[in-house]
Amino acid sequence: MLGSALKTYRKRLFGRKALQKKTLSYVLWRFGANARRTMRSALQGSASPDVTSAVAALRTNGIVVGPCEKFLGDASLECLRLASSHVLAAASASEVESSVAKGRSDNAQKDFMVPLVPWDMEHGPDSPFLKLALDPKLLDIVSRYLGMWPQLHAIGGWIHFPTADDPKKSQLWHRDPEDFSITKVFIYLNDVGPDSGPFSYVPGTQPFGSRNRKTSKTPEKHITDEEMSKHHPSDSWLVCTGPAGTMILADTVGFHRGGKPKSKNRILITFTYTSGVPINERPLRVPQEPDWVDNEMQRYALH
Repeated sequence: MLGSALKTYRKRLFGRKALQKKTLSYVLWRFGANARRTMRSALQGSASPDVTSAVAALRTNGIVVGPCEKFLGDASLECLRLASSHVLAAASASEVESSVAKGRSDNAQKDFMVPLVPWDMEHGPDSPFLKLALDPKLLDIVSRYLGMWPQLHAIGGWIHFPTADDPKKSQLWHRDPEDFSITKVFIYLNDVGPDSGPFSYVPGTQPFGSRNRKTSKTPEKHITDEEMSKHHPSDSWLVCTGPAGTMILADTVGFHRGGKPKSKNRILITFTYTSGVPINERPLRVPQEPDWVDNEMQRYALH
């Protein structure tokens, strides 16, 4: 009942004011609806240097970028290979190549991309995507940043390709609405340079970030570069180019954009982590807990 009421209240207060200071809505979210998850995180032991470094960057900037090896345990690298093979094979399907060639897909919401791992895809116990998303090292980073054991909200994958249109929707600056604070993971499966529409972020605009107040009166989404530069000059934007295997962790309640490819594609896998009471409906489909789940944080992430 508390979770339902909080969701309604959160939808009403999804202005930045709710995130600029620890208001009653924030206190209810963390210490009411997510009390157990918050307590679990507070009792975590010491962290490895990689985890400590990643969490520090997230807390300061709202984003951290690096090779996959920095954020994943060794056992997950084989899962990444399998997941990547699945997505890259899907990207080579004739219907996908046709959409890329004509510069428009049949996707009703975003005709500049093709979902290769749909949000509503069912993930069975052998899913390499699920194993990647529940990697203990990755969950440890997300947990320490959010200050609570997270819930895995979504798994996806897609290809973005060049179009003749102007930037629109997620190609423009926006904030994501899933929760008070979230962590999204993006793993590039191909080399992403300036012509591939790299993910971009305004550091410090995450909840409680140093630059969050500066954009409190800015619209929440579909903001052009010109408008964003009035609040934050373009030289403060972080443009995330990198080779295949580059991994981005970002609180996308901070301002970001997917970027518009100019001449090359961008292919990636993505995971979303929220609190236990996200505002948006959770699209993840996992019919049963896999046998290989062997720690409580993974169980919390699934439930």
